[in-house]
Amino acid sequence: MMIWKIWQETNDDYDTFGEAIVTAPDAESAKRIHPASSSYSRYTWNEDNNCWVDRDGEEVVNYDWVKVDEVQVELLGIATGERPSMVLCANFRAG
Repeated sequence: MMIWKIWQETNDDYDTFGEAIVTAPDAESAKRIHPASSSYSRYTWNEDNNCWVDRDGEEVVNYDWVKVDEVQVELLGIATGERPSMVLCANFRAG
């Protein structure tokens, strides 16, 4: 498992995520992790509809993150052992 920094520079308004540190097997998987995802609130990228969806498959209509093609990614390191993809920490610009 790899450790990645993901960030976006499209939406710098208040109540948005600027960046996060995540674990994922590759860069494309890292880009598909929403910074607000956690064990109780999991958002996934829906390729067909080009949007984030919640656990019930409903479109997430908020503007705190960006579409996958606007996410930038940088490899930071390698995590030992097998673990699921997850958000380790995130930067939220509260307003």
